Amino acid sequence: MLPTNETAPMHSLYTRISIMSVTLMAVLGVSSIVPILPLLAKVFEVEHNQIVWVVAAFTIPGVIFTIPSGICADYFGRKKVLIPSLLLFAFAGFACAFAPEFGEYKFRMLLFFRFLQGIGAAPLGMLYVTIIGDLYQGDERFKMISYNTTMIGVSTGCYPFLGGVLAQIDWRLTFCLPLLALISVVLVLGLPLDKIKRKIIIAEYTKTTISSLKNIKLLLLFTLSMGTFVILYGAIVTGLPLLSDLKFQAEPMYIGILMAISATGTAFGAANVSRFSDKVKVKTLIMISQYFYIATLILMPLITSFWWLILPLSLYGLGQGIGLPCISSQLLAQSPPKQRAVLMGLNGTILRLAQSLGPLFAGLLKGFFDVDAIFTGTIFLVLFLIFITHLLFHKKHALSP
Repeated sequence: MLPTNETAPMHSLYTRISIMSVTLMAVLGVSSIVPILPLLAKVFEVEHNQIVWVVAAFTIPGVIFTIPSGICADYFGRKKVLIPSLLLFAFAGFACAFAPEFGEYKFRMLLFFRFLQGIGAAPLGMLYVTIIGDLYQGDERFKMISYNTTMIGVSTGCYPFLGGVLAQIDWRLTFCLPLLALISVVLVLGLPLDKIKRKIIIAEYTKTTISSLKNIKLLLLFTLSMGTFVILYGAIVTGLPLLSDLKFQAEPMYIGILMAISATGTAFGAANVSRFSDKVKVKTLIMISQYFYIATLILMPLITSFWWLILPLSLYGLGQGIGLPCISSQLLAQSPPKQRAVLMGLNGTILRLAQSLGPLFAGLLKGFFDVDAIFTGTIFLVLFLIFITHLLFHKKHALSP
């Protein structure tokens, strides 16, 4: 029997598992599909430059629908947005397996189903952070964000492997994975969320939200968040495969292993950062993560043996695991409860943009210089983020330590 809103303890194991199940679905949509893109190109008889739209069709709705879904979550309540989103994510994702049944329109239907799935996925990343902000405070909130980031790291490492294994049996099985969202639906029904039945006056809500965006600390945190993900999708997601292929002629399977190692480092860092949060200032933790980024970016072009890439990628993973929980907790602290969902939605939209800007940034550096320039050029971005961090914690804009 599921706990009800009235009986489920706010900080129970059930609550944590329910929130993490939503997180797992937010990560699933891209990471499980990337390894099977070449296979899908053959199945749907398209060129490799066309098959990338399978990912783009999924991510574009995040830019369009994340902020509106945040407004709806503030106005109607978290569950009334979250549950339909999970259902759409599950069934649209599963429908992709049947796209070949549409004959000559099969690839268009695949993209259509992926777009629908992307609409369902758009609110998920925003809502799991928002719900953590609703249910947890202070140190408990920081710990929950750390646990959640750990789960992101683990799943980012496992999903590509799982998607690839299922595709070895039948590519359609990979598109059965979104049905796991139905378990999340059942769990979310028992979450102890307060009904956000506020009489929100739209004009007042809009005015207050705009006023929140004038908060310089919030804007600096958005900048940190975006820059961190540009580094991820530029130097790591785009740069690492290019370096591995051009310099070491590594096979995709081995590149996937390196990506999993990086994700494991993220999980390890996030799982342990809460131990130091009481003793070490947030500014220090964020800067430690940035120094790990710089060490990674310096080492990557210097490596002369493929498997030695494990060292800089482990450092990068640790940096992500330390830095992301700190940035997320500060974002929640700066977001008023009544506008929390829409502001987290804005952050989600920013992260979606970073997913596009990162590869573009890497591509420009590679095009004008060489593959090593992706890493040396990104160092300047990290230095800019260090400057932003100093501004953020300057006495004039000081955040909680």
